[in-house]
Amino acid sequence: MSESLMLPISDDVKKYLAESAILIVDQNSSARVGIKKTVVSMGAELPKVFMASSYEEAEETIRASKPRIVFCDYEIDKKSGLELLQKQRTERPFETKECIFVLVTA
Repeated sequence: MSESLMLPISDDVKKYLAESAILIVDQNSSARVGIKKTVVSMGAELPKVFMASSYEEAEETIRASKPRIVFCDYEIDKKSGLELLQKQRTERPFETKECIFVLVTA
């Protein structure tokens, strides 16, 4: 997204993004890279932005990095992003309680 098309980002949002681990889950690499560029342009720090291309990889990354924000495609492999959210909330309720989980689709 070009800088001229973006709305101003508040300092609080920039700070939240800079302090947060972020996971982007999508089978499509261009979608992952596009979301990554957008969140970094809004203030996220590259070392804290993780990407996964499968359901299993997303589960592993969630366990390892404990993201505060997850952008997840609705369809991952033969499962859904909603299943991933529900499983995380059930298996790790305290770790994921305050995680922002955003389902995206084309």
